[in-house]
Amino acid sequence: MKKKILFLLLWFTYIFGSPVSAELRFEKVFHAKNTWQVAYREWSDGLQQCVAENIQGDQVEFDLVVAANSISFGIFIGEDATEDEKNYFSFQIDNEVAWTSETPFFDDGWLILEMMDVSENVFSEVELQFRKGITFKHLTASGDVINTYSLIGSNAAIVALIECEDKYLATSEQSSISEPKEMLMGHPNNNFEIGYEKYSDELAMTEFVPIGETVQDWSQMITIQSLIGYRPETLESFATRFTQLVIDDCSGSDQEIILSDVQYGYNSLLLSINCQENLNTGLPERILVKAIQGDEALYVVQKAWKYDPKDGELADWFYELESFIVCGKNNDYEMCT
Repeated sequence: MKKKILFLLLWFTYIFGSPVSAELRFEKVFHAKNTWQVAYREWSDGLQQCVAENIQGDQVEFDLVVAANSISFGIFIGEDATEDEKNYFSFQIDNEVAWTSETPFFDDGWLILEMMDVSENVFSEVELQFRKGITFKHLTASGDVINTYSLIGSNAAIVALIECEDKYLATSEQSSISEPKEMLMGHPNNNFEIGYEKYSDELAMTEFVPIGETVQDWSQMITIQSLIGYRPETLESFATRFTQLVIDDCSGSDQEIILSDVQYGYNSLLLSINCQENLNTGLPERILVKAIQGDEALYVVQKAWKYDPKDGELADWFYELESFIVCGKNNDYEMCT
């Protein structure tokens, strides 16, 4: 299986350091929406590319590029960039962990990272983050934000890029970019940061805490889990088992299934658990959970408070939960666009 990746490179730059004197001979635009344009291009030297351009205003800030034997990732930093800027490459998508390299190369104002030796897992994770991301952040070596760019519509652009590759570049080998995949959309607000992550073949889990807090000492925590390949008999039976795990540590509790519904083709459930006193902490604990049954995983999004939240806090979380949805074959991936 060939690696799956989003390749970012300036569209008029040759792959692997070729000269930039060739002329554009043919172009066909496949897609233009939000900040994205996807096109197939042929150059006078025979180079063929499928390109998804992220355009901010009238400037192409970064591109997703597929071409023969090229896997690279770059962002425009300008011809007058300092040596430090040329030697360090770091970016972050939404509030995910930053990606960093100290081995990029600089070409005609673009900072480029070769990805040929990156593992399959890294390729897949970068691709997934780009598909569902909202904001791309270019970072300094110290982690400060240099610029931010909108990623809204990135999944639709990647789907169009696959169409372009299949039509013009595909060979007998598997496509270098993966087909649209089921995914959980949504992300905690910017008041939260990642405190802990775990990934395995059976589970993907991320815990978010308020900025400045930790997973050892928190007042609120948002946990997002993908239970890969797991399908309980019903979401109600899952809610029963989930509730029992929580109330075993409570002096007293009450719980309620608030809503059971079908959302964009997938069964979902909202569950409320009120723990009067957690026996481990001596504090009350309130949990609101959304579970969505996908085809590939059971997705669980929950928020816990180590106090009795006010009505406004609960209403805000209910509203935020609406943004967590599954895109997949049941809705033709339309929620990913």
